[in-house]
Amino acid sequence: MFLTDNTRLKALHFAILLLSLMMVQDLVAQGDYFISPVDHKLVLAGSFGELRGNHFHSGIDIKSSNGSSGDTIRAAASGKVSRIKIEYGGYGRALYIDHPNGLTTVYAHVKKFNAKIEAYLLSQQRNAQSYRLDISLDTMIIAVKQGEFIALMGNEGRSYGPHLHFEIRNTISEKPINPFLHNIKPRDSKAPVISHLYINSLDPDGQILERAAISKRQDSISIGAWRVGLAFNGHDSMDGASNKNGIHSIKVFVDDKLAYQAALDSFSFDESSQIKGITDYQFKKDKNITLYQCYVLPNVDISIIRNHKRNKGIIPLYKDKYQKVTLVLEDYEKNTTSRNIWIKRSENMKEISSKPYNILLHYDQENLISTPSFQLKIPQKALIKKERIQYTFNQDPINLEQNNLEIGKNNIPLLKYASLTMSIPLSFREIDKIILVNSDKGVSYGGEIEDHVLSCRIDEFGSYHLALDTIAPTILTLKKNTWRKNELIKLKLSDNYPTKGIARSIDYDCYINDIWVPGAYKSMTQILKIDLGQLKLKKSNQLRIVATDDRDNTTERIISF
Repeated sequence: MFLTDNTRLKALHFAILLLSLMMVQDLVAQGDYFISPVDHKLVLAGSFGELRGNHFHSGIDIKSSNGSSGDTIRAAASGKVSRIKIEYGGYGRALYIDHPNGLTTVYAHVKKFNAKIEAYLLSQQRNAQSYRLDISLDTMIIAVKQGEFIALMGNEGRSYGPHLHFEIRNTISEKPINPFLHNIKPRDSKAPVISHLYINSLDPDGQILERAAISKRQDSISIGAWRVGLAFNGHDSMDGASNKNGIHSIKVFVDDKLAYQAALDSFSFDESSQIKGITDYQFKKDKNITLYQCYVLPNVDISIIRNHKRNKGIIPLYKDKYQKVTLVLEDYEKNTTSRNIWIKRSENMKEISSKPYNILLHYDQENLISTPSFQLKIPQKALIKKERIQYTFNQDPINLEQNNLEIGKNNIPLLKYASLTMSIPLSFREIDKIILVNSDKGVSYGGEIEDHVLSCRIDEFGSYHLALDTIAPTILTLKKNTWRKNELIKLKLSDNYPTKGIARSIDYDCYINDIWVPGAYKSMTQILKIDLGQLKLKKSNQLRIVATDDRDNTTERIISF
């Protein structure tokens, strides 16, 4: 049999494609390559892909064996430490291990690393004179064996209780992968639960006109709209815990034909902001309930939704025909819950009411709002759909905080940071102390100031105003009489404004007897801890702390102990 060059080329392309698919599949699900990172029975406080406010949960949260810190954490597979990251919030203290199979495991919120890693970290912190570090170990080799002790479970960073946040990522793409695919999972015999079900009436742009709540016994409804979409609040519980975890698979059928499908096996961190487009952002803001929307809005483009170009989940209604709409929720172990609702179009159509607005924003292009006093630049694809908003700006040369901007409502999602510039009246001095504050939350976005113009980035619509920040951080001692006995200094370090955007959080330095020492700060609780166990103390010692905020307001405190 003779093959033409063209046929050979096609065969080669097919072989390469097949090999690539096999390699990707191998990376996603490699059976028993990993072992559990803890010695005790696996019980979860959180599952992969859960909807967490402004992001998808990128791992699983493994509970402590006894509700306290200190459980042993082991390497899930052999490899080398590739990264150590220490921060005030987020993951707190986190360790990254690269494995020969092309995957990386992450261990976050830990209390302490093993002796080798802890000694290396301490040397790096002392060299940099900074508690916060993000170290890539490109040349330094710290090898670990599968099952080797690497850390103790803790509660550092943004954590509400002792647990291990455990991730598996593709080393090259850094995409997180569901650990359940690698048999790192608890027993689960419980089916998902639907807590709330809504039928949303939609306009052609995907704007919600009305939400119709469906009671548990209700099986049909007539709605005065041309098109609708399902939205629900639900959870999945697993054996051994009462925590309400995320749901692995979501499907919607219309007359038994698949109309929408999503599954949480992997995603990209670049897709995190899309959570604002697949949930009812306004409902979350107003009611503090997360509703997952089983339909695709214009600027939603996320890998968890399967065939979203075709199966958009938006259901056209007919006046003389009921359609059976079925919602199917499934966990990783195939425990399933389903709900049928029969829907048709009502004769009494809902009128579309128009709210006042002075600008129409487009999701598929850059939007610029420009006036003599302020300018707001919203990047392309920063919106989920078209938005009609109203804005006002007030400038006051006497009262700084009366210089305020109202830009839409804070229940309109913004997927990317927008660039904002505001003019500062020439009558104000202490220019370097002026900040932009979100009026709804009291959060400082800081800002860079040049020629009486403040420039910064905002990630929410809503109300903003200028303010003067001349107040330095506060340092308070906590249980000083126990410091020597417990070999631990505890302080409360706080500032008058929490920060976002380009605004810096509190920075600080700690010295004992004039020697710099690392102080572990948790921004969530504002608690600063200094471990005395490794220090050579005198009978009488001096602690000096210097704390500085975003506007370089500084506090220095000296405490003898």
